[in-house]
Amino acid sequence: MAKYRKIAPAIWNDAKFRALSDNAKLVFFMLLTHPQTTAIGTLRAFQQGLAPEMGWTAKAFAEAFREVLEKGMVKYAESDGLMWLPNFMKYNQPESPNVLKSWAAGLENCPECELKNQIYHKIKAFAEALGEAYVKAFAQAFAHPSPNQEQEQEQEQEQKEEKRGSDKPDLPTCPHKAIVQAYHEELPMLPRVKIWDNDREKLMRARWADRWKAGKYATAEEGVAYWRTLLAHVRENCPWLTGQITGRDGKPFYADLEWLIHPRNFAKVIEGKYDRRLEQ
Repeated sequence: MAKYRKIAPAIWNDAKFRALSDNAKLVFFMLLTHPQTTAIGTLRAFQQGLAPEMGWTAKAFAEAFREVLEKGMVKYAESDGLMWLPNFMKYNQPESPNVLKSWAAGLENCPECELKNQIYHKIKAFAEALGEAYVKAFAQAFAHPSPNQEQEQEQEQEQKEEKRGSDKPDLPTCPHKAIVQAYHEELPMLPRVKIWDNDREKLMRARWADRWKAGKYATAEEGVAYWRTLLAHVRENCPWLTGQITGRDGKPFYADLEWLIHPRNFAKVIEGKYDRRLEQ
């Protein structure tokens, strides 16, 4: 874990940070400076376990933590007990390639999950931006996270089904589970998916194939990254879909994943018809 952390004074000019309540600001600072937060900004913890450290009730901590989560300032794999501050590395850059190598221990300590895979790719991109010596150090120290056996079996079965139903065998299998997880993490203010039945799977497979045919991705891994970016765009730029703007009846609207992947709604999202600029 990092002994010292850097926090830029410009944080007080950041719109997301300024919009947080006082309790949420304190929670964010706790995550930044927690003794167990690693050099890559990860923390193995469940939010219920952090509440007593603050001397708060679980409910009070959950309300403040939700604000930070909804702003995208922390990502949380709830079932795996893993938290991650996506911008931590930006303000705590490695001073040398050897320091970057030491970051591998932080990644190895993460449980196998989709969030760990995201962190791996963020570190990889970070190293590439720093130059050849860092790219070499990354290649020497970091191993690509592998999915667990259950995920491998599920993906293999989906691949067989996809090939039977598609005349394009090179269409990557639609990773339903990963996209649903990305939806929960990027849009935590929207209704959670509790049932993923055949009808919803068909909708998702169709949208997955559409975006693949449009050349947005060639592999399942690239596809998950694309969908995550798309869902993050909805969070950042589509206030009407995330309950921030009331309708004619005076009530806010909250889209869900099924609504988003319905062909007519999805086309409007892609075309930017729900983007913030259209509401101004």
